[in-house]
Parts: sequence; structure tokens; C-alpha cells
Amino acid sequence: MHVDMIYSLHRFGATFEDYFIYKFYNLNAYGRSQFNTLKLQYGYCELVNGQNIRQLFDDKAKCYEIFKDFYKRDLCVIKSATDIDTFKDFVHKHPSFIYKPINGHSGIGIKIYKDIKVDSDLNEIMQVDGGQFVVEELIQQAGVMKDLHKESINTIRCFTFTANGNVDILGTAIRMGVGKSNVDNAGAGGIYASVDKDTGIVNSMARNNKGDFYLKHPNSSVVIPGFVVPQWDEAMRLVKKMALTVKGATVVAWDLAYSVKGWLMVEGNDVGEQYLVQAPLQEGIKQKIIQLIDLNNAK
Repeated sequence: MHVDMIYSLHRFGATFEDYFIYKFYNLNAYGRSQFNTLKLQYGYCELVNGQNIRQLFDDKAKCYEIFKDFYKRDLCVIKSATDIDTFKDFVHKHPSFIYKPINGHSGIGIKIYKDIKVDSDLNEIMQVDGGQFVVEELIQQAGVMKDLHKESINTIRCFTFTANGNVDILGTAIRMGVGKSNVDNAGAGGIYASVDKDTGIVNSMARNNKGDFYLKHPNSSVVIPGFVVPQWDEAMRLVKKMALTVKGATVVAWDLAYSVKGWLMVEGNDVGEQYLVQAPLQEGIKQKIIQLIDLNNAK
């Protein structure tokens, strides 16, 4: 199998994780060619995104500045000990907050702090991750999205292709935390399912990256296929506004949360995990991306 995995990496751009998530071991060459693998996704982003886009989404302070109206919450970036006063001001306003390493991914290192005392707790927090991190006002999750898994913010991942003022939705998925985890990232053990982009109805079982499938959420027992995401039209209107905000943001993966303030932006990613929208139904979106690239190159 390891020879086939190496072949798939070079022939189809499939990482070893892609190989197992998409069950390449059961597919012929045509079946494998339908999936947008991680290596291909990096290539598409290099091809169609502006040169500043990756840097923008990696710079949490700049990203917040540009998309602030969509965040609907306060965010503070701490890059060194000189930012201690800024951190104090934030904690005075939000003694409970979520902490994220500034270069983190897949939910690794994320913590929730509650009722922090400015005078006694901040120095200890500043020592973690070399004093470089982001703190955000907690999202107050609402309705049935909270019922899925109360410990985490359960989000919608939406992939967009934006060109010539048009926003095409490549795919949508719902992500849910599991157990006591306060994050919904699949890389941290979360589960995910496909969402019909036109109706907002979940149209698959949930799964994790180990290949386990779930008809019901393992903790809340909420039935996943047929779950109706609330105010779907509002969510799609919001993501299309976000996608049109920055010139050159052609291929982007957006995360949205449903809160007491309505739908809001969690973050944007210039690459994103393509398996979230492909693996639940084992249906690839590569041809859709190629068609959009060809269509817009022809204009």
C-alpha cells in the first residue's frame, strides 16, 4: 500500500491523510481524479488568488481590521510583552475569552479562559506560546447549533470561488465538537457532515478523520442527516458579502457561526481542508473548480 500512497501523492496530489479519507485504496484512476486534494488546492490558490491573500488570512490583526463588521465581536492580537496594556484593556471588558496561538491550526492550543483577574492572571498567560496569541470575545452560540454540542462552537465551512463580481459556492459542511472538546476541528477529533448548499439541510451522516460514521451526534444524540441549519439564506448572503470584500480572494474557505447576534464570521482560510465538503459523500469538487477557472480565464 505504501507504494500506492507515494504514487497517489505525486500523481493526484493526495497527502497520506487524503489517501485514507477519500479511500483511494478503493478507487481507480478516474475516481481518484475527481477529488481536490490538498496539494492541488495549494496550486489552485497560487494560480487564482492575489499575492496578498495568504498573507492577509495569516495576519489575524489585518484580517480583523478588514472583516470587523462580519466578526460581530471584539478581538485582540498580542505579539509581545509590550502589548500588555492592550491585553489588560481587553480583559477588563471581557474577563472570559477564547485564546488562540497566533500561528495555530486545526484547533491545536485553543483554550477558553473564564473570569480572568487582570492583576493576577495575565502574566502567566503571556508566557504561553512566546507571548504571541489572539484573544477573542466569546461567541454566544444560539438555537439548534448549540444543541448539537454545547461545549464547542459548531460551525459551517463554506468554500467560495469569486471572480468578476460573482460568488460561486463550491461546497458547504457542518463541523461539530465531540466530548469535552471546545473546538469543532476535525484535526482535533471533531466530526463533520455535508450540507446541501441550496437548502441548508445536512445530506450525509457525520464522520471523523478515522473513518467512523455517525447517524446521531455521539454526545447530544441529535440526528445529523436531515438536520436543518437555521437561517441558511442569511448565512449564504453573509458569506457572499465576505467573499466580495477583498479583491483577489478568489478561492477561500470561510467559517461561520450562528450566534445570538445572528450569523457571523469565525475566520477565513486561503486553503482550508477540502475533505470537509468532499469526504462525507465521497464526491469530489475538482472538476467544478477547473470549470470555474477555465470559465473566468476565457472572459
